[in-house]
Amino acid sequence: MSVVNKMLNDLEQRKADEQPVNADYQPPVRRSLRVWVWALLAAVIIAALLAMYWPLQTQPPTATADKASSTEVNAVPLKPKAMQKQVTAAADDKTEKQATVTVTQERPVDVAADDVETDEPVANVKPEQEDQQKNTSSQPIQSEEESEGLMQVKRQPQAPDAAVSLRQQAEKALAENNKPAAVAALESLLKREPENLVLRKRLASLHFALNNSSRTEQLLRDGLEQQPQAADIRLMLARLHANQGESETALQVLLAQQVSAELYPDYINLRAGLAERLGQDEQAQKDFTLLLQTDKQQARWWLGLAVSLERQQRFAEAYESYVRAKQVNRQHAQLDVSVLNFIDQRLSELENAS
Repeated sequence: MSVVNKMLNDLEQRKADEQPVNADYQPPVRRSLRVWVWALLAAVIIAALLAMYWPLQTQPPTATADKASSTEVNAVPLKPKAMQKQVTAAADDKTEKQATVTVTQERPVDVAADDVETDEPVANVKPEQEDQQKNTSSQPIQSEEESEGLMQVKRQPQAPDAAVSLRQQAEKALAENNKPAAVAALESLLKREPENLVLRKRLASLHFALNNSSRTEQLLRDGLEQQPQAADIRLMLARLHANQGESETALQVLLAQQVSAELYPDYINLRAGLAERLGQDEQAQKDFTLLLQTDKQQARWWLGLAVSLERQQRFAEAYESYVRAKQVNRQHAQLDVSVLNFIDQRLSELENAS
C-alpha cells in the first residue's frame, strides 16, 4: 500500500507543478502586415498582366504589329529567361503600336501608306514633327516627270549667262580694237539670238570693216528674210551694193520698200542720189521733193532737185531750185566751192537759154 500511496502522491505533486488549464477561448496570433502587402502587390501585377494581354486576344493583328512580330521572329534566338523578357517587351511595344494605329486611322491621310516609309513609329514623333508631317501631307506630291521638268526649267537659265559672257567678250575685244575676236564672239551670240537685228547689224558692220563683203551681204539678206520691213537692214544692204559699184542693185533694194522720209531721211536720200546717178530723174525729183518737205534748210537737196528738173527740161523750176540752194548755203555753208561754181555755171546757162 505504501507503494501505491507513494505513486498517488507523486501524481498529485506533478499536477500541482503543471500550469492550470484556462477554459476561456484564446484567439490565434495575427500574422505580420508584410505578408498582406506582398499578396496585394501580386494581385495588382496579375490584374495588370490580364489587362495587357486581353486586347491582344480580342483585336485583329495590324500591319504594324505583323511587321514588328516578323522582325522579332527573325531575331536571334534568346535563352528562356531572356526570351521571357523579350516577350514582355514585345507585348508592350505591340500595345503602343496598336494605340498608335488606332489614333492615326482616325486622321484622314492624303498620301498612300506605301508611298511613305518611316523607320520609327509615329508614337515616337514629337509635336513639332507631327505638325511638320501635317504640313507635308497637305502639300501636293510631284511626280517624277514633273520633277524632271522642273530640273530642265532650272537648267534653261544657263543660256542667258552664256549670252552675257559672249557680249562681254565682244565688248572687251572691241575696246582692245581686236575686231576678229569681236566677230567670233558676236557670231556665236547670233546663233543664240538669230532674230536680234541690232546684233545682226553690228556684226555686218564689223565684217564690212574687215572687207568680208560676202558674209556682210549674207547677214543682211538673212535679216530681210526674217523681217522684210526692216528698213535699216535694207539701207545697209543698199549701201553695200553701192560701195561695190552696183548702183542699180542698190536702187532696186531701196525701191522694194516705201518708207517715211521723216523717219528714214537717209534711206530716201540714198535712193534719190542713186536714181539721179542712173538717170531716173522722175524718181530722183520725187525723192528730193519728199526730203525738202521735212527740212527746207538743206542746200544739197535743193541742188539735187534742180538737177533732176533741168534734165526733164523744166528749166524755170530748175533755175528756182538752184537759187534756193545758194540762199541756204549762205546761211549754213553746206556746199564746197566747186559745187558753188557749178551752181553759178548752171544759173548762167539757164539765164542765157531763157
